[in-house]
Amino acid sequence: MKLRRFRHLSKRFFVALWPVAPSSQDLEWAESLLWEGERGLFATLPNHDQRHLIGVARRVDASLGDLSEERWIAAALLHDVGKAQSGLGPIRRAFATIWIELKGVDGLALSQRAWSRRVYVYSQHPSLGCEDIRSCGGHEEAALWAKAHDDPKQWSATGFPSAVIDALTKSDDD
Repeated sequence: MKLRRFRHLSKRFFVALWPVAPSSQDLEWAESLLWEGERGLFATLPNHDQRHLIGVARRVDASLGDLSEERWIAAALLHDVGKAQSGLGPIRRAFATIWIELKGVDGLALSQRAWSRRVYVYSQHPSLGCEDIRSCGGHEEAALWAKAHDDPKQWSATGFPSAVIDALTKSDDD
């Protein structure tokens, strides 16, 4: 499992270094499925996050077929929105991910060092994203998935159909 996660994160890192914005067609598609406040959140994300999330959402849409609904696509489009609060770019996120995997986050929230605080905020992106989505009046399913997406133990607590959970998780593991 760790090798699979490492491959996933390595691919994400190198793709993130490419600064190109999503295509106008992709942005229009994503924005057409998001509510007004959600569009504002999505717009705060850097290009690489927008490209990734659009890719995840398109794969979810294709995977679900007739079961696809706006709320599931919104969940795919916004699940990583909390990462923006850390202010970390791709290289610092890579180091933060390694730090979290090796050392955990104990004590980081209380640290006076900017790096430590940013790593802590980054580690909290699921709950921060959930709060952001709820604060902007977004889809409740998007908020629930933002909070649960990184923790398989929380997936069933979302109340989502298993086909939706399967599509969301497999589509994010590119």
